[in-house]
Amino acid sequence: MTGTITVLFTDLVGSTEHLSDLGDDDADRLRRAYFKILRDTVAQHSGREVKNLGDGIMAVFASAIDALRCAIDIQRQVHSHNKDKGASLRVRIGLEVGEPIAEEEDYFGTPVVVAKRLCDSAQGGQIVVSELVTRLIGSRGASISKTSVCSP
Repeated sequence: MTGTITVLFTDLVGSTEHLSDLGDDDADRLRRAYFKILRDTVAQHSGREVKNLGDGIMAVFASAIDALRCAIDIQRQVHSHNKDKGASLRVRIGLEVGEPIAEEEDYFGTPVVVAKRLCDSAQGGQIVVSELVTRLIGSRGASISKTSVCSP
């Protein structure tokens, strides 16, 4: 993907604590379930995983609306997983749009840095989007549930 894209970062809150609380084997099962949710949901919304960050991913989308729908679905899937499995996963997500520098299947530049910072500023269960993402989605976003979405 080149040109204007939407960058999505996820981060599993408390991943180190999960490891020490659960032990290696149970924490690995939880990690696998979490990454399956992320990867399946990104693929369902026409996104592409760029890289695994250990406790999250970086993904890109051609559409800001697809990226936001993906972020909301990730939160819903994590919530559903927690209910079904008695788990306590909490994920935070950040979204930014722009024209990053593409190099060897990876991306660099301001949109990437901003998306990561927005992710880092979110609380568990929250999606933080830039003002530009909000403006691009505009009135089309009215059909998307924004209960866990906020702008900085």
